[in-house]
Amino acid sequence: IGERAVGEWFIAWCTGLRVLQALLLLAAGGSGLFLLGPYARLKEATGGAVFPEEEVTEPAVLLTFLGEIGESGRSLYSAIQIWDVLNAALIGVFALVLVGWVVGRSTEAPSRSWLLLIPLIGPLADLIENGIIAASIASFPAEASAATLLPAASTVKFSGLALVFFFCIILGGRGIIARRAG
Repeated sequence: IGERAVGEWFIAWCTGLRVLQALLLLAAGGSGLFLLGPYARLKEATGGAVFPEEEVTEPAVLLTFLGEIGESGRSLYSAIQIWDVLNAALIGVFALVLVGWVVGRSTEAPSRSWLLLIPLIGPLADLIENGIIAASIASFPAEASAATLLPAASTVKFSGLALVFFFCIILGGRGIIARRAG
């Protein structure tokens, strides 16, 4: 089976019910990760501080944050990077099913199979961001050479996630307009 056939099969598999199931999985899984995992403990210990991956952060700011949270905080923050792999996967599954469903319902989508790559941008950048932060924790108090890539990885992560929703809104809107006109 070729890539195009697999892509077309996946697009056909993505239904509104599967989008809802993926959204519920994301909500339940994300809530569990953030409420039960090390994230909540570190948030509480830092008084609700903004973590470097929650915004685009320069390497010097990451290094300062790592110093401020102390050794036990860095241990928790290291664990967060491992847990965040699951969060990236949950986001990726939801985004992939959502895009597959929108593409499948659209008469406007060109070269449908390649569009399934769009929802992978944000989660892959999130995984890279996790690796950069983990390397920075491991090399603390020295700055990890990979830390210079943190602002770019965060920007691509946020942009990739926004791109999924803009894509769905634009393609979905064009489909609604086309159906009403026809």
